[in-house]
Amino acid sequence: MITGASDSLQLNIELDDTDGHLKDIYLTHDVHKRPAKVYLTYKGLNIADKILLFTGQ
Repeated sequence: MITGASDSLQLNIELDDTDGHLKDIYLTHDVHKRPAKVYLTYKGLNIADKILLFTGQ
């Protein structure tokens, strides 16, 4: 869900970490205030056709 207006917004996402890969990254790297991008893609879609939804920290 994205809420807000102008220069402010809130983005809530839920990540699937079934295999523990994201937890390994979180435990071994400082991810606080790092540049981040959130893309939208669909199963079967070429990764080059992904859609940028959000960029920030």
